[in-house]
Amino acid sequence: MCIKTCRTQRQYFRKEEELTKEEYLLLVETAERTGRIRLKLLMQTLACTGIRVQELTSVTVEHVREGKLEISSFERGNSALLHSKAGSVLARTKYGVTDKEVLDAIRYHTTGRPGMTLLDKIVFVADYMEPGREEAPDLAEVRPLAFQDLDQALLRILSDTLVYLNGTGKKIDPMTQRTWEFYEKMVRHD
Repeated sequence: MCIKTCRTQRQYFRKEEELTKEEYLLLVETAERTGRIRLKLLMQTLACTGIRVQELTSVTVEHVREGKLEISSFERGNSALLHSKAGSVLARTKYGVTDKEVLDAIRYHTTGRPGMTLLDKIVFVADYMEPGREEAPDLAEVRPLAFQDLDQALLRILSDTLVYLNGTGKKIDPMTQRTWEFYEKMVRHD
C-alpha cells in the first residue's frame, strides 16, 4: 500500500489537519475490523489517488455506468491505478477539458499504452521522474535519458516497473505489460 500525497493539496490544508501514516493505517485497520469494508476501500482509494473528498462528487457511479469511466476487473482490485482514469474524468467534467489527446495522456499516465502519442509519452515519463520522487530505481539514469531519447526512457521506466512489481509479488496491470511488449519490440528493432 502506498500513500501518495500531492504537494498541491498541502496548500489547502493546514499541517495539523493531515493524517500521519500511522493514523491512516489505524483508520483502515479499524474500518476492516468493524466490518466497514466499503469505508476501508474508500480510504485506500483516496490515499492512493490523491483525490480530495470534495472532488469525489465529480466522479460518480453514473460515470462508470455511462462508460465515461471504464474500470477493468484488474483496476477494481488495484485502486492505486484509478487516479489516472478519475483524473481524466475530472479534467473533462470539472475543468472543461475536451481535447481527446490531453484526456488520453492523463488516462494512460500510469500504465502507458501501445502506440502512445508524443504527449502520452511526455506525461508518462514526467510523472515517473517528477522532482518529488526519489524512491524509483535507476531514477538518476532515467532523468537524463528522457532528454536524450524519450522512447528509451519510456522503455526503461516500463522495464523497471515490471521488475519492481515482479520482485514485490504485486500484480501487473495487463496494459503495462502490453505497453512494455510494444516498446520492447519497437525500440530494440530501431
